[in-house]
Amino acid sequence: MKSFNDNNKRNVSLLLAHILSPGVEVLSNNMKRITDALLWSATTDRDDVDSHKYRLPIWTPRAVEFRNEWLRNGRKGLRHEHMYPRNLLRQKLDLLASHGNATPDTIYDLLLKFSHAAIVHPDEAALLNRSRLARDLPHPYRKNEDADPVELLFSRYIHLKIDLKFIDFCGDELIDNNIYYLKNGDLNLDLICELDFEGWDGR
Repeated sequence: MKSFNDNNKRNVSLLLAHILSPGVEVLSNNMKRITDALLWSATTDRDDVDSHKYRLPIWTPRAVEFRNEWLRNGRKGLRHEHMYPRNLLRQKLDLLASHGNATPDTIYDLLLKFSHAAIVHPDEAALLNRSRLARDLPHPYRKNEDADPVELLFSRYIHLKIDLKFIDFCGDELIDNNIYYLKNGDLNLDLICELDFEGWDGR
C-alpha cells in the first residue's frame, strides 16, 4: 500500500533504525515512549508539517457524515485510529531488532505495510474497544504471520463490517467521491495497490 506521507515514513525509519541499532543503549521505558511517538508521527505527519491527524485519505462513511455535522455544529469526537495496532507494530519492530535486522529499509517496508491510520466515527472506535480489537487482530489473523499484509491491515474493519473510503481534500474541503477501499467486507485491491498519493493534500 502506498502512503500519503512517504518522505516522513522514510525519515521515521531512519530514526527508528538508529535507536534500535546494536550498541545504542536506551532505557526500556524511554524506548517505548520514543517508539510510540515515532509510530504516531508515521501516521499523522507529512514531511515538515506536524499533525495531519484528520487530513488522511482513509475514512469511514460514518466519519464523513459526522464531520459534515461536526463542522456545522462545532462538535468534536472523530478518532484517528491506527489500522494496525501500534502495540503489535512495536512487537514487529522488536522482532526485527532482536534479529539484528532493524535497518532503515526493513523498517520502512514495515511502516509502508502497516503504519496507516483511518478516521472513524466515535461509535466505531467504541465498537473496536468493546470487541477487544483496539489492540489486537481478530481470529484467524491473530498470530498468523503468513497472512497477507493487506488483509492484516484491514482485518479488524472486515471483521466488524466497517466500510472505508478514499477521501481527498481541497483546502479544508473534504472531497468524497464514493470510492471505497473496503465495502461490505470486500477489499478493492486495485485501489489499495495502485492509488498514488503523490501530491495528495498539496493543493
